[in-house]
Amino acid sequence: MESLKELTFVVGNSFSFTRFSKSKSESKSKLQAVRKCVRSRFVVHLYDDVYSERRRNSLTVCASGESSPIQDQSHLDQWKSLSKVPEDFPQIYSQVNAAISEALDAGMELAEVQFPAVPNIATAALNQLLDANRNHALVLSKALEKRGSVRVAFPDAGETKLAKNAWKNESDNIKISSIKAGLDSDSGKSILVVMPGFNVDEWLDMEKLRIGPPIIVLNGEMDRVRGGYYPRIFYPGLHRVKDRFLNKFEPIFFLKQFGSGLGVLFRKYPEPWQTLFRDSDGSLRLIAVDQTRPAYQDVEKRFRYEQIQQYEGNRK
Repeated sequence: MESLKELTFVVGNSFSFTRFSKSKSESKSKLQAVRKCVRSRFVVHLYDDVYSERRRNSLTVCASGESSPIQDQSHLDQWKSLSKVPEDFPQIYSQVNAAISEALDAGMELAEVQFPAVPNIATAALNQLLDANRNHALVLSKALEKRGSVRVAFPDAGETKLAKNAWKNESDNIKISSIKAGLDSDSGKSILVVMPGFNVDEWLDMEKLRIGPPIIVLNGEMDRVRGGYYPRIFYPGLHRVKDRFLNKFEPIFFLKQFGSGLGVLFRKYPEPWQTLFRDSDGSLRLIAVDQTRPAYQDVEKRFRYEQIQQYEGNRK
């Protein structure tokens, strides 16, 4: 008697169940056909009882008519000249300074710089992030100072005081204030806003700086505002500021880790966006290039697809 084979596809947080009453050979043929589908809309997890009740496989399933985030990697050799992902803070500073310089030379007025402030970003305490970003701001402001005086705006009075104490021997061309204090007659040639957003009011106050010189936000986690972390119904004022101001910031240096070393999304202005997968040997491999910023869910699908390919390669 033919046994019932059940394949469970998990797509995001939703579940759909497809049942096949087929022989083992027919089921295997079906699985092989699915594996050959490389331009997928959904990357799914497959729980397969055809071969083993406990073995968990990952497969790619195609959805016709849907655009795919998976790119043909045969053309990626043309992007070999793109900037490499920095491996330490000195390399980060060098690339950030270069990106800022090019952005300001191009006339950009609202720019975003985002990178992990500490190596253990996922488990770091707030005070560790504040201390680290204060140090990053000092290094970057020294480079900005070469273009003229710099206004460095911190989230609140407490952080402003700590920065003034730590930087008391620094150049007079670096002016320190809080975001809430706004601007005075000496606003400088550029404004570096350090880690805003812990308090929603900091986003609202930051808009007051717009009348001054170009603004560069350092490690503000602006994706929390863009991505709906704050519901519009509870934060209508913030969403109005987002629509008319915050959404206009362009990421000129962006480095985000995905998962536990799964890969990174990286951009250094004026270059395109790079999606890089971390192979089993620890090296980063370019798997996609986008002229516009890809959605996080698409980046994650790319990484899952690479995991599938890696798993399938190891089985052969």
